[in-house]
Amino acid sequence: MSRAPLFADAINTLTQLFYAGAAWLLLAAMFATIALYAVTVVVWTVCRAVWKAARWRPSGPSWRRGRLRARIHAARATRAPRRRTEPQGYQEAA
Repeated sequence: MSRAPLFADAINTLTQLFYAGAAWLLLAAMFATIALYAVTVVVWTVCRAVWKAARWRPSGPSWRRGRLRARIHAARATRAPRRRTEPQGYQEAA
């Protein structure tokens, strides 16, 4: 009995295992890439929604925001009066 067919069969098995391993690795990398992309898109969408919700400001006049919010807005929007350095002395008109 010759060993040549046994050797050829071993080489054929090794090549088939190599191609099967390469295909498995390629498919695993493809699915991992798709999963990573999906997770990235979901996290990006959630972060963007949270960012927009945090930066949301109502539009329109301050009285439309409610009493408390209108008071807060008015307190922030108005400037504090400047104090004079010396008191004003009033002179009586002659």
